[in-house]
Amino acid sequence: MDTPQLPALHVRGVTKYFGDVAALNEADLTVQAAEVHGLIGHNGSGKSTLVKTLAGFHHRDGGEIRVGGRPYSRRVTPHEVRSLGIGFVHQDLALIPGLPIVDNLGFSARGFERTAAGLISWRRQRERSARMLERLGVNTDVRREVSTLTPVEQTLVAIARTLAEHDHTKLLVLDEPTARLPRAEVSRLLDVVRAIVQTGTGVLFISHRLDEVLDLCDRITVFREGTDVADFSAEGQTHGSLIREMIGAEEFARLETTDRRPSTPIDPARPAIAELVGVSTDVLDEVSVALRPGEVTVLTGAVGSGIDQVAEVLFGLTQPTWGAVRLAGRSEDGVTVSSSRRFGSAYVSSQRLTEASYSELSLSDNVLLQSDGRTPTLRIQPRRVQDAVRQLLRQFAVRPPAPEAVFRTLSGGNQQKVLIAKWLRLDPRLLILSEPTQGVDPASRFDLYTLTRAASTRGLAVLWLTTDLDEVPKIADRVLIMFEGRLVHDRSVEESSASDILQTVLTGSPHA
Repeated sequence: MDTPQLPALHVRGVTKYFGDVAALNEADLTVQAAEVHGLIGHNGSGKSTLVKTLAGFHHRDGGEIRVGGRPYSRRVTPHEVRSLGIGFVHQDLALIPGLPIVDNLGFSARGFERTAAGLISWRRQRERSARMLERLGVNTDVRREVSTLTPVEQTLVAIARTLAEHDHTKLLVLDEPTARLPRAEVSRLLDVVRAIVQTGTGVLFISHRLDEVLDLCDRITVFREGTDVADFSAEGQTHGSLIREMIGAEEFARLETTDRRPSTPIDPARPAIAELVGVSTDVLDEVSVALRPGEVTVLTGAVGSGIDQVAEVLFGLTQPTWGAVRLAGRSEDGVTVSSSRRFGSAYVSSQRLTEASYSELSLSDNVLLQSDGRTPTLRIQPRRVQDAVRQLLRQFAVRPPAPEAVFRTLSGGNQQKVLIAKWLRLDPRLLILSEPTQGVDPASRFDLYTLTRAASTRGLAVLWLTTDLDEVPKIADRVLIMFEGRLVHDRSVEESSASDILQTVLTGSPHA
């Protein structure tokens, strides 16, 4: 009689607290060997916290984790994680684009092939690398630079590197592996995953793309508010049934009855201040967007849907491969950050501390260094500068209103107010805000909504990027939804019900 095979992963009653908040609350999850197990849930459901706990980045506060029957210690280290036979491939593949495949594959825990003298044997390393890729159906010269590979080939290189870390990988965690893949390349990756489980490896597949979850997975677990709320066979499930489990019946009803602010009536014939016309990039697929003065346009979508790329093209951070960018009705060839700013565009990145600010400098420095190139900062009198900045901080209810305060010491909400204030002082024509309320407390959220609405009523066009669907009706005049690089929804907020928005974000259609 055959001995039953132990689960690849067994999570039981796992908790993880951040202060008084339970990011994981007695969560359970079991992935069998030779099974693809889907893990789904809305933003903030606990999926990412579980993955980071499995990886040893977070240490659980309670509960039990076993891989192949072997227990995780409470304060597991990355070395212990590898020794248990668990591997991770994240959306950020952590490859080095400028180096060849063979080098990237050598940067695994197992390292490079060596000679008896301890030197790297490049011949043996190339042979081993080729075998690693061939097992995943990739036949290419391992001396190619990673930057020359297609997105799916890069993902397969990352998977090959992870699998090479163990003699037998008991569990492979794929965290949003298809988020940035063109639709045509997704099926190739899914076929590789199916082949991997045939070797006895269990796969935990985390994705916002419900069609892929239904197509690939044997079983599905749903997380909500830090715990598992459902575990079932994928057979017979639909997009609708998964969405109901993800948000719950009460939340679904609440979304349907959420109060909406009165939107600003916009004449569609009114000339746009900025447009994308049939724009394509490596992510976007013939996207057309028109932004009008006095209107707050909310752009939303799942991770990897393309919302970030729309903003980057508008501000000149990414160049389109096809289509046109029009500013005030004029087509612009090769919009750059400089030309965009001269036109009057302002952009606040979601990465407040690393991209949108000088985090170690004072509030005064942050405000003044974000000039439009016309302010002779070397000639400004320091006292007048401080007084002007202090007045601006008070106007935007920044706490404390102290020009000398270091930016990184402020709360998330006050940081965001400073970032918006420093752009609005330049009187822009277009304001692009990426995840402006991320990590912001409720009171500051209300302040940001108020500031943004006030700016739009003065004739400013606002593009508000968010993955927080709850805030869409609170700020939007118009709602745009991206799905897999395509614009699939462009309507006023009155024509956009909460259930339709959610279903469209997850499936690309309100009637899937």
